[in-house]
Amino acid sequence: MEYKKTRRKNNMFPMIFITCAVMLLTGCFQVSQKVWLNPDGSGKMRIEAMLPIITLGQETNIEKMTLEMKKQVEEIMNKSKGIDAWSGVSYSLTDSGQISFSATAYFPDISGIDLHNLPVPDISFQPEGEDKKVLLIDPGKKDIKPAPEKREELSEEEITRRIKEERIKFNQAKNMMSAILSDVRIESSFNLPGRVVSSTNLKKEPDGFYSFSITGKRIIDIMSSLIQDDSWLRKQVMSGKDAMNNETLLSDEINEKMFGEKGPLKAVVSGPMKPFFDYAAEVAVTRKKSQAGTP
Repeated sequence: MEYKKTRRKNNMFPMIFITCAVMLLTGCFQVSQKVWLNPDGSGKMRIEAMLPIITLGQETNIEKMTLEMKKQVEEIMNKSKGIDAWSGVSYSLTDSGQISFSATAYFPDISGIDLHNLPVPDISFQPEGEDKKVLLIDPGKKDIKPAPEKREELSEEEITRRIKEERIKFNQAKNMMSAILSDVRIESSFNLPGRVVSSTNLKKEPDGFYSFSITGKRIIDIMSSLIQDDSWLRKQVMSGKDAMNNETLLSDEINEKMFGEKGPLKAVVSGPMKPFFDYAAEVAVTRKKSQAGTP
């Protein structure tokens, strides 16, 4: 089966590193996203987030931090793509100097969402056969071109040297990555418009949502275990690839270690399917309230 191509965005694991580097994280970065998805791919996402104040140094002046907080929230609202309307927006500065942000985003097509400075993976919700649809999370990784293999005739001495170099490279960066990622947590859950007949790497919650979560600590633990795996690291070296490339970080092997199953994050939904809400009507009401200045 072929899925229609969607606009490419940063994928989940590289996105975490990129976002953290840009924000110069010194505190926690936690995002929870709860999605109600209609059969046509429209829906709404409730976001609860704890975000760092983006500054180039330690800032403790309340007035300056408040201005920066408002700027960052406005950028989320104005620079995010694929969003028709926002409702229930609230934010405040915490005692730890971070932004507590919550809002509901309405989207006409889940495959078009790109939230500014918030990690949302590529998601598609496409037909399969006559009465099924497939939720596929991070399908953009299929667009990643595999790193070209530069196979060489390597002596055992050269292989041993390169394995050692890869380990040194990782361990030199590990402390910085651990400091950046230690408090990172991303949770996403989906209420799907039909009967879920199968799923991989998604946990069924008591309320019927299907969810997954990622923590920075778990990413570091997985990378650490791989870098100590002689057979795995030898394979990377023999193929001429860097050990921690995007292809590796987005592989089914990593999914298995992170979520429990070797494969994509996926759910197959069978009909009949009914919308959770009237998208056009609810968006119209939300826009009217926004124009009237009602939160």
